Amino acid sequence: MAATARSSRLWRTAAAVAALASAHAAASPPETLELEHATFRLERLIPTPAGPHGVAFSPGADRAYVACAAADAVAVIDIETGEVINRLDGGASPLDLYFARDGALIITQFRENKLARVRPRAGDRAINSSAVGRGPTLFSRAVAGRRALVCEFDGSVVEIDADTGRPGRSWRIGARPYPADFTSDGVLLFVPARDDNHLVVIDTLSGSVRARVGVGAQPEGAAITPDDAHCIVVCGGSNELHLVNTATFETTAIIREDVGPRPFSIAMIPRPPAATGPDYAVIANAEADTISILDLDARAVVGRLRIGKRPVVVRPHPDGERIFISCEGDNTVAVVRIERPTPTTPTMRPEVLILGALHGAHITSERYGVDVLRRAVRDFNPGHVLVEIPPARHEHALRDHRAGRAIADPRVSRLPEYTRVVFPLMDELGFGVTPYSSWTAEIGAHRHAQLAAIASDPDRAPEWRARQEDFSEMNRRIDALGAPDDPRVIHSDAYDRAVRDGHASSDRFFDRDLGPASRPAMIERDVARIHRALDRMIAEGAPERILVLTGAASRGEVERQLRSRSDIAIKDAGRAVGAND
Repeated sequence: MAATARSSRLWRTAAAVAALASAHAAASPPETLELEHATFRLERLIPTPAGPHGVAFSPGADRAYVACAAADAVAVIDIETGEVINRLDGGASPLDLYFARDGALIITQFRENKLARVRPRAGDRAINSSAVGRGPTLFSRAVAGRRALVCEFDGSVVEIDADTGRPGRSWRIGARPYPADFTSDGVLLFVPARDDNHLVVIDTLSGSVRARVGVGAQPEGAAITPDDAHCIVVCGGSNELHLVNTATFETTAIIREDVGPRPFSIAMIPRPPAATGPDYAVIANAEADTISILDLDARAVVGRLRIGKRPVVVRPHPDGERIFISCEGDNTVAVVRIERPTPTTPTMRPEVLILGALHGAHITSERYGVDVLRRAVRDFNPGHVLVEIPPARHEHALRDHRAGRAIADPRVSRLPEYTRVVFPLMDELGFGVTPYSSWTAEIGAHRHAQLAAIASDPDRAPEWRARQEDFSEMNRRIDALGAPDDPRVIHSDAYDRAVRDGHASSDRFFDRDLGPASRPAMIERDVARIHRALDRMIAEGAPERILVLTGAASRGEVERQLRSRSDIAIKDAGRAVGAND
């Protein structure tokens, strides 16, 4: 990260910068950028002490705290007035900061290789500092109670407890790591390695390096898209954006057109629930006075906005309506307002049908075979289908289907409800498809390893025995309802109760061991994605009928949680599949 104290080593010569400034002045971007679904407008430039970098927001989101590296200070900004109302001692070259659960600020100390704790309301100076690697720079966003801190000059990334600020595990990356990002489950950590032009992927469950992906020159920022499907890497040395698939770790697209000079950092700006249009990302162009706006749906830069000079760090405000960008070249923080059209009131409640699938058993089942499921989908005639496919894997599966090839993805190819039902009917009936599954290969491997370890641990034999007994009782209750592959049984309340009770001891005893791979955690993430997809469709004028396909064992819980919505009408799934007699 470019601290002011070492700017001369990172930036181009004064002559080159002057030439860039001259060319830029000939076609200066506007301070208001109007797009079809949003307007980005520079609201104000706030002067700060020298070298502004990281920005954190107070727990009440009414103050912005700015780490000013060259002034050894933290500037406190009143967000409503846009004025600096206080200046705190930031320690030795503070580059970033965030609020811990107890209200203390955790601040990187770039020169002293430490993290400092400051209690701003009590006026305390730095206390309880913790040593980390050499050259600590920027924190990642908080995910699953953790942050990642890159230490540029010893080539490491350190896991930080977001609640306490205490350092935990660390990984050697080498080659000057730059600010990282987690997937939303906290499992994979993507770290740009600036000096060897790679993106390093860490599996935080196993603690291993999962992949090293070649990208453009000098990658200096990375962010995960809201659907977890891609990591977007900004490559300042080649003026490129690389989209890396989070399941296969392949580069699926490279964006060069209209990318600004030295893209340096990136932040996601997800669409609010009731808004229309795409998700956006904002990119700081560090050799200009602009940010670029990336339309994530179109995979294209759709415009630039003029702000302060040499922007370096982008931080969205919690309200989702403003972005704060620290500008190192003129010692300001730019505040950019995002305005979206007022959503229209929905004119109808779409019908939502939630069908449970048997996965591979559809091929052999006589009662609930592929033809039965296909008939139920065709009879419902949805305008859109939400599928239990990981978003990062859907891209490749859909590409194979459209090319007329057998689907190669090892996860999707095992699910006949998609390969033999949804994808062919998508062509026939013309419905849209949105993937939502939170399953990943890393989560699957972790779940398998943890359960195997628990099963072989004598000290946990009573817990494992309770789990097995609950499963046996669940199967007995389901058998008593009729054939376990009868779709009317699978879509009954009694089946859902049996499944819920059957998993009770497993969920109670092993959730902590499994973490993000536990059944409740995966269902929670899946339902959150389903809610987001429904929000978007309703905001944009939902089709009359929406189908949700999920595993039979989780169908009841998914339906229970979706029943909290008043803007959809959930259909009787048992009646839908019963009509296939």
